[in-house]
Amino acid sequence: MALTDALEEAGLSVPEFSAKLQETLQTVGMPPRASTRNPVDFGASGLFLSLDTPVALGREILSSGEVDALIVHGIGRPGMHTEDTPDEWKIFLDIEKQQIQGLSEQEKETGKPVLIGSHYSQWESQVVYDLNKQGVRIYNNLYEIAQLLSLMHEYWDKRPG
Repeated sequence: MALTDALEEAGLSVPEFSAKLQETLQTVGMPPRASTRNPVDFGASGLFLSLDTPVALGREILSSGEVDALIVHGIGRPGMHTEDTPDEWKIFLDIEKQQIQGLSEQEKETGKPVLIGSHYSQWESQVVYDLNKQGVRIYNNLYEIAQLLSLMHEYWDKRPG
């Protein structure tokens, strides 16, 4: 996976989750066909169709004691709202925004970094635009995410106590 490669190039590790955490993720709502090993692929599993499941999975991962951070990458769909945007599409985008907000808020709850990434800039995706406007940081480059997390890790390692 490109993100895993970028993290490892930045000196970070992406360990496989324990069997216990993988089982917990399945009970929270990951379909049997989806990988729960790490990285977890929310999008390919169809979970972005459910409002609460991605947030619950993020909470389980962050509280497991097995990770120092959570990266959610691949959010936002291309395109901006217009007068002609179908209501169904707007509802789908609102669900995605609520999910990302819920995942992002877990940074405050757990004290662990939650980094959000998208292939699209705020000028290419309504979701990214709206979330940026609400103060949610969204990064566009996998290597930027990896470098930032590496620097955060280095900072916390060097702090006394």
